[in-house]
Amino acid sequence: VRSLEPVTGVPVTAQRLRSQLPALSKSAFDAAAIELRKRQQVFLSLHHDPHNLSAQERDLLIDGGDGTYYVAIAIR
Repeated sequence: VRSLEPVTGVPVTAQRLRSQLPALSKSAFDAAAIELRKRQQVFLSLHHDPHNLSAQERDLLIDGGDGTYYVAIAIR
C-alpha cells in the first residue's frame, strides 16, 4: 500500500492495489483486507451505495462479507 500511495496516508483504491497482486484471488485479497482492518492496521473507505452498482463494478471493491463494500485502503 505504501508504495502506491500518491502521498503518505492517502488511500489507495482497491482496484489499484489488486492490480499489483495478480496471483492473489479476489476472495483472498478481500479476506486479508478485512483481517488487517480487524487488527486496526489499515483503514477501509466505505462505499456508501454499492447496491446501485453492477456486479462487475462491485467486483472491483473489497467485499466486507456482510453487505458492506470498501473502495479504498490506507495504512493506519
